Amino acid sequence: MGILRGRVDLTYRASNDPLKMHRALRIVKPNTDISGDYTCVVSTFMEEDSRTKQMIVFVPETNFRLIQNKTDDDTVNVICAADGAFPAPNLTLATPLSIRMT
Repeated sequence: MGILRGRVDLTYRASNDPLKMHRALRIVKPNTDISGDYTCVVSTFMEEDSRTKQMIVFVPETNFRLIQNKTDDDTVNVICAADGAFPAPNLTLATPLSIRMT
């Protein structure tokens, strides 16, 4: 089972139907190190088929910071940071839209 050794609930059954009970795995305590491409191979007496898909284990940030401070020379420093997130987020700093009331 490779990287999934010890992480799969071997008692899990996706269904009571004997033809469908092993169609899924229950992964216990997933984390980012098991993200990657997985291939499922189904074999019968007549043929074999396989499919590969990417699985990503998402982890929310452990710390998010938005800090702004004005310097002595009338400029503003802005820091936007998210720690611990996986996959790494794209952070964008945007200014609010101006709304004109008439």
